[in-house]
Amino acid sequence: MDKKKTESMSSLDSNGQSLGTPTDNSAQMAILQSKLTATEQLLLQRDTTIAELQQRVVNVTSSLSQVDVLNEKIEELNKTIASKQSELEQTQNSVTAGKAHVRALERTNEKLLEQNATMSANIETIMERLTAVLTEREEVANEMRLMKEKSAVAQVQRLAEPVIRAMQENGIDVDEGRRILSVVKETVLPPAQEWPVQIEPEPEPEPEVEEEAEAEPDPEPEPEPEP
Repeated sequence: MDKKKTESMSSLDSNGQSLGTPTDNSAQMAILQSKLTATEQLLLQRDTTIAELQQRVVNVTSSLSQVDVLNEKIEELNKTIASKQSELEQTQNSVTAGKAHVRALERTNEKLLEQNATMSANIETIMERLTAVLTEREEVANEMRLMKEKSAVAQVQRLAEPVIRAMQENGIDVDEGRRILSVVKETVLPPAQEWPVQIEPEPEPEPEVEEEAEAEPDPEPEPEPEP
C-alpha cells in the first residue's frame, strides 16, 4: 500500500502531472545537467567573446585615435608639401627668368663683341689712313723744306758770288768770307716757324774758334806833290 502510494506520489509533479519513474527522472536530470553544462560553456564562450570584442573595440578605438593622429600628421605633411611645391614653383620661375636673362645677356654680349670687332676694324682703317696721311704730310713737308733750302742756298750763292769776287779782288781772307756767307745765309733763310710743318732744325756744330788773320795794313796814301 505504501509502495504504491510512494510510486504514485513520485510520479506527480507540482502541477499534479505524472513525471514518470525515478529512473526516467534520473535520465532527465542527466540530460538537463548536460544541457546546463553546455549552456554554462556557451555562457563562458559568450563572456570570452564579449571580452574579446570589448578588447577589439578598445583596440579599434586606439587605432582610430592613432588614425586621427596620423590624419593630422598627413594634413600637416600635405600643407608642408603644398608649401614646398609653391617654393619649388617660385624657384623654377626664378630659374626660368634667370635663364632668359642670361640668354639676353649672351645676345647683348655677342652684339657688343660684333660692335667691338667692327670698331676695331674701323680704328685700324683710320690708323692706317692717319699713318698714310702723316707720312704723306711729312714727305711733303720734307720736300718743301728741301725745296726751300735749295732755293735759299741758290739765292745765297747768287748773292754771295759778287761778294766772293769782290773779296777775292780785294784780297780778303777766306775765313772772313765764310763768316760773311753764314751771316747772309741766316739773314736770307726764313725761320723754321714760318715753314708749313714745324721741323726741328738740326743742331749746328759748335763753331771752331779760329784766329782771325791779321789784316794787311792799308797802304798809306802817297803825299800829293806840292804845286
